[in-house]
Amino acid sequence: MSTMDEFKDVLDVNFLGTVRVTKAFLPLLKKSKGRIVNVTNVDENHRNSGSKVIYTDGSKTDEGTGSTYCILENYGIIASWQGKRDPSNSVFQAEIFTIKMAIETVSSLHKPIKIWTDSLSSLMAVLNSKSRHSIVTYFQTLLLSHKHIHLRWPKAHVGYLGYECADQLAKEAITKGDPFFLPKPLSYLKSDIRSAALARQLG
Repeated sequence: MSTMDEFKDVLDVNFLGTVRVTKAFLPLLKKSKGRIVNVTNVDENHRNSGSKVIYTDGSKTDEGTGSTYCILENYGIIASWQGKRDPSNSVFQAEIFTIKMAIETVSSLHKPIKIWTDSLSSLMAVLNSKSRHSIVTYFQTLLLSHKHIHLRWPKAHVGYLGYECADQLAKEAITKGDPFFLPKPLSYLKSDIRSAALARQLG
């Protein structure tokens, strides 16, 4: 029989987690006319043996930016991918590009698929119907045409094989991943412009 602490943990994740996220992002939801992302228990989703589960993650250090996804089925890792990009690229870019890669990889399958990401900013971007981010608008279209693919966000990922795998692979991807190009984020370009202007003034 479950203990009271276990009941409290389930309540905290499945109910209070939803309330906390909704209250925190309610102003943005109203402004963008978006939808609420429901928070559920990862373990409960793993008990559904009829579906594949994908975990994504991104990581950034002074050496560069890495991203990855790993695919689990029946509690085992059956496939994974790692990519690396320039240090100027942001973690947000890494996270959102990885979700795009994961969606493309499983879009041809015709069975329920859950893609788990701990990047709440990526999910909020997807829910923003007015987003002008090219990658976001691209996989918004993908999700609309592939309704068997569902994005999920957990409260925490400690102790779950999929997230531990994705976290480790994302860190390794910074140096070992497949290199590919992404445009520098606007924040980096603005910083470059300010630095160049300051250098001219001092010169």
